[in-house]
Amino acid sequence: MKKLRRKLKRKISLKALTGALVISQALPLAGQLGGISVAQSAAAPGTQSGAAPGAQSAAAPGAQTATAPGAQTAAPGTPFADVPPGHWAVAEIESLKKQGIITGKTPTQFAPEDSVTRAEFATLLVRSLKLPLVTDKPQVFQDVKPDFYAYPYIQTAYHNGLLTGESATSFNPDGKITRQDMAAIIARALKVADVSDSFMLSSLNFVDNNQISGYAKKSVAAATYLELVKGYPDRSFKPVDPANRAAAAVMIDRLLKVPPSKIEQLKELANPIVKTIEVTPSAATLVIGETQPLSVTALDKNGHPVQNPPVTWSVSGDIGTLDGSVFTARKAGTGRITATVQQKGQAPITKSIEVTVEEPKHLSFSQPDYGTFKPMQPVAITVHVKDETGKPVVTDQNLKVTLIVNGPDGQSTLETTTYNGQANITLNKTKAGTYAVTVTGHRAVADGSASFQIVPGDFAKLKVYAAPSTFVRAGSSIEFISTAYDQWDNQLPPLPVKYQVSDQSFGRVTNASNPANGTFTAGSKKGTVTVTAQHGNVTVSKQLTVYKDATDLVSGKGDWMMWRDWKNYPVKETIQRLKDAQVTHVYLLVSTTIDGFFGQDSMDDFLHQAHDAGIAVMGWIYAANKDPYKDAEQTIQAMNYTTPAGQRFDGLAADLEENLYAWHQEEFAKSVRSALGDKYPMMAVIYPATWRDKQPWDVYKKYYDIMAPMVYWHYKAKPYTYKDAYGAVEAEMIKLREFTGKPIHMIGQSYNMFPNDWRQAPTWAEIQGAMKAAYDYKAVGYSTYRGRTATTEGWNEFAAFKWEN
Repeated sequence: MKKLRRKLKRKISLKALTGALVISQALPLAGQLGGISVAQSAAAPGTQSGAAPGAQSAAAPGAQTATAPGAQTAAPGTPFADVPPGHWAVAEIESLKKQGIITGKTPTQFAPEDSVTRAEFATLLVRSLKLPLVTDKPQVFQDVKPDFYAYPYIQTAYHNGLLTGESATSFNPDGKITRQDMAAIIARALKVADVSDSFMLSSLNFVDNNQISGYAKKSVAAATYLELVKGYPDRSFKPVDPANRAAAAVMIDRLLKVPPSKIEQLKELANPIVKTIEVTPSAATLVIGETQPLSVTALDKNGHPVQNPPVTWSVSGDIGTLDGSVFTARKAGTGRITATVQQKGQAPITKSIEVTVEEPKHLSFSQPDYGTFKPMQPVAITVHVKDETGKPVVTDQNLKVTLIVNGPDGQSTLETTTYNGQANITLNKTKAGTYAVTVTGHRAVADGSASFQIVPGDFAKLKVYAAPSTFVRAGSSIEFISTAYDQWDNQLPPLPVKYQVSDQSFGRVTNASNPANGTFTAGSKKGTVTVTAQHGNVTVSKQLTVYKDATDLVSGKGDWMMWRDWKNYPVKETIQRLKDAQVTHVYLLVSTTIDGFFGQDSMDDFLHQAHDAGIAVMGWIYAANKDPYKDAEQTIQAMNYTTPAGQRFDGLAADLEENLYAWHQEEFAKSVRSALGDKYPMMAVIYPATWRDKQPWDVYKKYYDIMAPMVYWHYKAKPYTYKDAYGAVEAEMIKLREFTGKPIHMIGQSYNMFPNDWRQAPTWAEIQGAMKAAYDYKAVGYSTYRGRTATTEGWNEFAAFKWEN
């Protein structure tokens, strides 16, 4: 079980255009668009979006070289040999070449699939905008020297406010341009980057939207609308993929050709101008203290809704206050609430609504205490409507009134309407206790609350518990605790109960000082006996088991249950499963050195049901015994725990697997035995003697009544037989009896040590062999570890085995 004990122990900041070119200012040019940014170009044939990753931009001035002897030449009517007539970007490349905006890497080679660097894009950008080269300014970036081919273009782009470096002194000219960066720069150049959130959300329909950086999302939305960028056939955008030279050419060609009307249309769609507004509600009548949410519907010149208009609210007339768009009525009177929408550069648009604030009506109960009632007896409650002076408003009709009732059965609500100034509600309750009643009404306030009392009805049921257990040691006593209830399970005051024993040779029962309780004192005869408890015509029977020593408690068949085994399964279902398998006792894990004492809430329900079913319950604890005194204290606490019904464990199963030194084990066992008494059943759960013969046997013999070795024979990943299991148990019975001479209760294996291989679960034949050996060699009983993990066949074999004591 050590393995199971171990299981118990385990109870962007994103910078805009990072590493790319940044537009710091859009500069409009005569007859041209402003600067361009790193957006994506048209896709190859059959695609929708910009160029494939790895595309490269136009070459720098002077990048052309003479064609080498035998080099490929351009086909007639095409600009470059590697851009044939059927190429998806041939028209744009030819157009830009004719304008002197792009050149090839050689006179005949354009390299359309090469990536676009930052330096190349700066060159392409300045050429496309026909900006005069800046040559009279100091060098800006340390990594762009005056002899670098793109130096004048980078200087020009920087001083025109189109691009910035990665830092104040670094430009990273060889860095690659990504698709989202191109979109961001172009949108800024066109002055359309600041679109509304709603436009952005409606325009971005790529499957990888979440991969677009926050700084670029609005720009990508604008560029998408202008058809400067598109998605791939799989509806992805691939925002961080680098652009290529063909893509950059197509992008700039589109940029230069985008109609100004389409840009204006985008601006209107992305940031529509509000022309009219409407306020909801159109008017309001409230009472003091009532709140009213307000909203504005804004429309553009075409009557289309404008999302999230900039609204400010104001109130006049000293009738209330505003918190954002929520008005709270404070004072009776009339006033006006005004909504103002003002967009940048536009005249304000206002709309007002008239508001009336009235004094609230008052609701009061006809009496604060409606008295005492029996279960299901009608409780009539009346609520009166009054004005602010306390005068009844007998003319009030159809005011919706809600009663909220809180009591022992929880909260309930009842609704009605007023008639002639009052509301009448009749209710009934079954749970005994005090009920508090409050009232609410539309535009009304409550003046106080009310209450009533439900007292128990007539006697109908008797619940009887045997405390601490239905298992009683010969010569000792247990208590019968009886509680009377009415038919609705309300507890009654103690009623006299008559107790009788079916066979007085097992013991006798006497009444305690409380007439409802009794004491059973067992004689020397062991076996089962029935005790009846009777009041009036109601009789309850309890079967008791009188035993003589600890071996009687754990004779027959038992089951070891981890915390999750008895916590996560319904108690009734679990106990019925045990009864069907003729299990006489169970072991519940309730304490470990690491986890402490746990499971009290579940024990409260489990113990009395198991005892009533004739199943003894042993408290299973795991003591590591590094500190034997602390473990002993925790063990004593668990064994002495008493449920609300007076139940306790029938005995202790101490799992001893660590610190097997005589001193540690003796200090633990001695402390526990001293606290629980000489006759308290104590079982030592130990390693098999056939596995580990060096154990503190003298300590075990001195303090424990029963030896319980854990014989888990199926510990290798291989087939086992009936004979293997029989032999393992047989050998252990012989050796352990030789070492201790104590009664032996055998713990056999039903769990699979190899959970990833179902074939290694102990078979029904193995379980049969182990149980037969334990029975043949006179073990007092046999328990399985753990029944809940056994295969169906294994559990059925365990259940079918007949153990005759």
